[in-house]
Amino acid sequence: MHWRIPSNLQNLNTPMKIIKNVKLLFRAKLSIIGSLFYAAFLFQANSTQAQTAAEGMRLVEVEQTGKALQVFNKLISSSPNDARLYYNRGYAYLQRDQSDSALADFNKGISVNPKEALNYVGKGYVMLNQNKVQEAAASFDQAMSMTKNKNAEVLNAIAEAYLNAESKDIVKAKQLLERSKTLDKTNPQTLLLLGDAYLLENNGGQAVTNYENAAAINKNLPKAYLKIGRVFVRGRNVQASEENFNKVISLDPNYAPVYKDLGEFYYMTGRVDKAQQAYAKYLELSEIKGASQERYAAFLFLSKDFPKAISVINEVLQKKPDDVIMNRLLGYSSFEVGDFGTGVKSMQKYFTLAKPDKIVSTDYEYLGKNLISVNCDSLALKDCDSLGVMNLHKAIDMDSTKTDLHQFIADAFKKEKRYADAAKEYTILIGKKDKPNPNDYFNLGLMSYQAEKFVDADSAFSKVIQLTPNFYAGYLYKAKAETQLDPDTEKGLARPSYEKAIELMEADEANKEKNKKNLVEAYSYLGYYYVVKNDKAKSMEYWKKVLSVEPTNTKAQAAIDALNGKTPKGTPKTAPKGTTKGAAKTGTSKTTK
Repeated sequence: MHWRIPSNLQNLNTPMKIIKNVKLLFRAKLSIIGSLFYAAFLFQANSTQAQTAAEGMRLVEVEQTGKALQVFNKLISSSPNDARLYYNRGYAYLQRDQSDSALADFNKGISVNPKEALNYVGKGYVMLNQNKVQEAAASFDQAMSMTKNKNAEVLNAIAEAYLNAESKDIVKAKQLLERSKTLDKTNPQTLLLLGDAYLLENNGGQAVTNYENAAAINKNLPKAYLKIGRVFVRGRNVQASEENFNKVISLDPNYAPVYKDLGEFYYMTGRVDKAQQAYAKYLELSEIKGASQERYAAFLFLSKDFPKAISVINEVLQKKPDDVIMNRLLGYSSFEVGDFGTGVKSMQKYFTLAKPDKIVSTDYEYLGKNLISVNCDSLALKDCDSLGVMNLHKAIDMDSTKTDLHQFIADAFKKEKRYADAAKEYTILIGKKDKPNPNDYFNLGLMSYQAEKFVDADSAFSKVIQLTPNFYAGYLYKAKAETQLDPDTEKGLARPSYEKAIELMEADEANKEKNKKNLVEAYSYLGYYYVVKNDKAKSMEYWKKVLSVEPTNTKAQAAIDALNGKTPKGTPKTAPKGTTKGAAKTGTSKTTK
């Protein structure tokens, strides 16, 4: 720096005066320099503090509110008289739904500096959440009056409250934002909020326009692309939605809110596994969980990760034991992992908590399934099967498309040996299906047989044969039913069916060992049939076939001895065992080709 003696000193003749005045001047310069240095220091300190506060608000935006509070606590500890910091911390508390803490901070900010308008805005926000509209308006008016309605930040903050609080006023919000826009056309926050206002009015086009204008001002603004993506999700524009969400991640891979939206987006497009992964990422990054944990649990259930779903559900229930949805989902998930006791208890609790108009058919379905499957004694209940069947019928009454539940009910009746009731369920099931499958008719045949409704059984197995003509069991079980309709074997009703069953089983080399018992039954019937028809040669042929499959079969040996003129002791006088009703009990409930 170059010093020059001022003109008013240049004419001083006395050297001492010159020196004295120069010293005074120099001291003045030092004072100015010191002031400038101090001002620069304050500017730098305030700039650093502002940056840190901005970082705190950024943490709030990405739902890291706990970390944000730590930032604001530290700042307030260093600068307890900075009223704006109390507004920042109060705003963070609002995002955590901690209204009491937020209001305490706004009031503290006002007491520290009554001239900081933002704390009055914060108070108004809390009041709007409490539906105290007039008190909120008064607080907002005070903030605007203090800033002479010329502070864009204050106007935006009030508009945000009107758009996001419980008591909304979109018209007022838009008026405030238009005013803010005239004050500062380059503020992206104003445009983002305007976009939100239009979206609340279901004007997606204007919403996107404002979001895009915000992004044009600041191309590195994840929130803008997130909001654009949300609009396109509502419009079912899959490609544009995904592009904008991916843009957010490219700008900030740890931007928590986008993963929640991605989860919903993937669910909407039928990608449940990806929805579950996105929600897992969201919960990893976000400190504002709440309902998101419930949604994550739902996605885990839908993606059939039942153990993990139960883990998340139990976390929620530890904090909120009477959460209706979580008790419901625990009942569902517990059934899927075979924990029927927990399933029954959870569903019973759910029904005590749920409003009647919120109960759906699936609720009765899972209560019914759990009751039918549980060890009733372990719950000190009586007649769980009947209770289960009753609830499954309620589910069907609410939703007639749940035809598969008739199978579950039939299985319950079968377990109780209520075969006629089981057959009735299969009849209903078949009647409701557009294309009943062979298993449906096979199961109907088995239950009808056990209920001693042999005509119905014969009819059902005939249908199995019609649908699967190369399936030996259809013929075998039709033959069993025909044997009961012709107990003396005089008509030989079962002969054609047994012959066809034999033909198919003998050709099935892969299951030769498995088919031995059934072949013995079929050969024995035909051996006896030809005895009745006095065709000894043919009868001998089939009894020998029995021994070829089962050499120790005493009945076959006795029949052969009798045919050879030896002592007829042991010769069967009626249809051989294995062709009677009891044989059907060895059958399976599913057919295989």
